[in-house]
Amino acid sequence: MHREENRALILPPSDRAHWQAPAGFSGALLYLAWGIRQYGSSPISESRHDGWAYVLVDAGSPLLVREGRRERIASPALILIGPDCIFGWQDVPRRPSRLLVWMWRQPVHTALRRLRNDTFAHYALESGEQTELRHLHALCRGEIHRCDAHSVEALAGLQAVIEARLARIFEGSARDPRNEVVDRAMNWIQSHLSTRQPLARLADFLGVSPATVQRLFHKRLGTTVMKIISE
Repeated sequence: MHREENRALILPPSDRAHWQAPAGFSGALLYLAWGIRQYGSSPISESRHDGWAYVLVDAGSPLLVREGRRERIASPALILIGPDCIFGWQDVPRRPSRLLVWMWRQPVHTALRRLRNDTFAHYALESGEQTELRHLHALCRGEIHRCDAHSVEALAGLQAVIEARLARIFEGSARDPRNEVVDRAMNWIQSHLSTRQPLARLADFLGVSPATVQRLFHKRLGTTVMKIISE
């Protein structure tokens, strides 16, 4: 099959949440989609696309179809699909899934620019990674709805942040952000053992409330800040 055949952006039904770059849009983002999908009743046939698709399977377990083979993708998962990879979506009737999709003209991160155009990569996510990607998708939605003189540059910055996060996941160096917070907290405690108000000062450093710090320590370490300091 010629590499340019069967290349099309197949849009969801008009009442399903999505955005397509209008004619003349100069930004790097081609397409954005979010919300509930039922691929059993509204499947997406296999095709190539003009851009690079980054897909967060946020809930459910839809069937990804690639070159005639079907693979069930259990959430939470991240998928990266190059423009020359043929893929589509199916599922059983009445089974909902929730996906967050970005489609960019080209990657900007060095690690992603080295990938082949027919790349397909699938990674299971930690819940903290899932939460971060949800937040980044929400920021992109905010920019495409705002669509003012600064949105193109804002989206370019968001693409760089998203791809840095993706590169860490692909390299296996990504960590649950909540564990990273605990590590930062422990390093701060080690350097400030003489502080008279350690819980308040630690909360300031982390940018959260003292109650949040206590909940985080109890959940992750099974103890309190003051017990850590005493020990």
